[in-house]
Amino acid sequence: MVDLKKLDELRDKLATAESFGDVMDYFLDHFGENPEFMALGKRVKSPLMNAVVQRVAEELLGPGARVTGKHFVLLKKQRFIHGAPLLDGRISVLIFFRDIDMGMLAFSIGEETKFVRFTSYTVKGKEPLAFSPTPSKLIH
Repeated sequence: MVDLKKLDELRDKLATAESFGDVMDYFLDHFGENPEFMALGKRVKSPLMNAVVQRVAEELLGPGARVTGKHFVLLKKQRFIHGAPLLDGRISVLIFFRDIDMGMLAFSIGEETKFVRFTSYTVKGKEPLAFSPTPSKLIH
């Protein structure tokens, strides 16, 4: 049985973590490798998650990086999105909490794993999606 209350602890870890690997380990230990959890939720389209994943791919792999498999699952009551998009054919893991507008993407390059914690802000009007001008501070 999946203990969805552990998502509260994951949210707290995400918001306060100094070691991003600990956050992803917690997700994988309690949710990511659990078939019952993976069956929960509803598949959704997310322009925000698509844009975040594309930007991270370009930062890590260079301009023109190809992102496929952008299938995200929403647990509506928990306001939690997760997915495993492919960045140039390599799997990544994405988690995002809508209630705190914060998420993380983990991606392996060779034997090294990169972690990107990100925060979103709602922009009113028709302004384009914007990212921090200092991407080096986003990647650990």
